[in-house]
Amino acid sequence: MTSEESKAINRGGGGRYWKPQSNGKWRKLDNCFESLEGLLFTCEGNEKRARMEVENLLKLYYDEVDEAKEDDKEMDAADALSQMKNKILKEKRYEWIQSGARNVILCRLKNTDISGIAEWFVNKCQSGNESRHLMRLYPVHDTIKFSKDTALGDLQKLCLKNLPAVLNAKSGEWPSYRIDLARRNTGDLISREDVYDVVGNVKEQQNLHNEVKLSEPDITLLFQIQKTTLLFSYAKDFDQRRKFSLRPPQAKQPKEAKTGSVDGQEVEEVKVESLEEAVLKKESQEAEVKEETLEA
Repeated sequence: MTSEESKAINRGGGGRYWKPQSNGKWRKLDNCFESLEGLLFTCEGNEKRARMEVENLLKLYYDEVDEAKEDDKEMDAADALSQMKNKILKEKRYEWIQSGARNVILCRLKNTDISGIAEWFVNKCQSGNESRHLMRLYPVHDTIKFSKDTALGDLQKLCLKNLPAVLNAKSGEWPSYRIDLARRNTGDLISREDVYDVVGNVKEQQNLHNEVKLSEPDITLLFQIQKTTLLFSYAKDFDQRRKFSLRPPQAKQPKEAKTGSVDGQEVEEVKVESLEEAVLKKESQEAEVKEETLEA
């Protein structure tokens, strides 16, 4: 780490955030989050080791991509030279961005299929023990900075830019969708109801006829707010892939049915729904009704 990067980190912004000026002062780079594409990870405590896990997986992914390209075509001298250059500069295909939240790490990717690499990460980690500190992954397809006065306008601008392509009908069928919202280190600038209203208005303007489906939708729209930055992404089969968890699934032990005797007759124990399960079920039903009302 250079002395300038060390000074930047000590100033609380990370090396990507601060740039030295000719007068010896530092200014913050406010455009770091503009139109960013990459991957956002949540981790368990040790961010340094989590970054190492991500870097190892990224190198493995790019090795597989490069090998597939070599197999697909016969390379001449120029292609071979370009391939060698890409291998040397592989580390520059990604860079770390200060997320501004604890246990959250953000990686900007260049010239990479975001949906493809996100699915590769999920499949790789869920099928083996590739991650000890990483917990969950969120693809990032687009970002925008917003302020207190322009929050809703910037949100609508982001939705108008991305939703028509994401929610467009495939093979004559409109995919179902659900909205997930996460807020970190931010106030009440954008509420959940604001996101619902803006998405509904954009659907109406663009003549999109998608239906809301809270359980296992075709597409999950992911909105995340980091301080004054809005991150937008989408994922297919999000629930079926355990919400992009990077932990391998735990094998469930089969439960034996308990039996007892009543009045000398053997009976099997019947599981009664707990109060907590009943409350969660009721809240899910109320949210579904609310979504359908907004949809109408």
